[in-house]
Amino acid sequence: ACGLWDARRRVHRARRCGKTCVRASERGGDARREAADGSEAMARMIKDFLTQRALQTLVFYYEQLAEGTLAEYLERFNGHDGISRYHGFRGLKSPWKEYVKRLLSDEPFDVVVKKPARRQGTPGNPYIVPKYFTYTEHVQPSRIARKLLEVRASVALELARDLALVPRDNDMLEIHYRNELLRTDSSEQRPPGEMASSHAATLSALCDHNPAFNANTPLRGGTYDLVMRMATW
Repeated sequence: ACGLWDARRRVHRARRCGKTCVRASERGGDARREAADGSEAMARMIKDFLTQRALQTLVFYYEQLAEGTLAEYLERFNGHDGISRYHGFRGLKSPWKEYVKRLLSDEPFDVVVKKPARRQGTPGNPYIVPKYFTYTEHVQPSRIARKLLEVRASVALELARDLALVPRDNDMLEIHYRNELLRTDSSEQRPPGEMASSHAATLSALCDHNPAFNANTPLRGGTYDLVMRMATW
């Protein structure tokens, strides 16, 4: 009888251990799946952000080149009104691949542009009838999409280089914080500019957009600032 009882106890313990091992394995699998899902979500967010910055950069280029029709088209396409003034990292309205595919497949169209003629006499003269001239502008969304991908590649290269600056800025911030903790004399005079952060200095360098001297895209400094925000989001 004792032998039968001991055998039953061993079987019970084995079954319980088996269930515990299975549950632990399931929890481990769930954790791995959650980690993988989190990594994929972050990868998608970064790619969407990259496309968003390329879109904003291209709108800026079109505005500077007096291509208002193309800039307006990009802002209105897929509901991105006001995207040129948005400073954040979740501004793209759809996944980046879907956005680019829609832009590539959008049909070409013509726009009649009406502008005031120049040299119409003294400004504000009530006797002068305003004159306008019109012209037709052909918009090719597929061509805009290819240009967007070119700008996206340039922004991606900048972003890859600028990511190396994040640890440096973090180290400088830590050093500054420790120095502040070590101060014992509150009346100690601080040299001018000592409190200027390394982050601000980095932004100043990246915001230096001068095609004659460097190849920075015009929104590079803003992109770096947003990357720093994403890293702590």
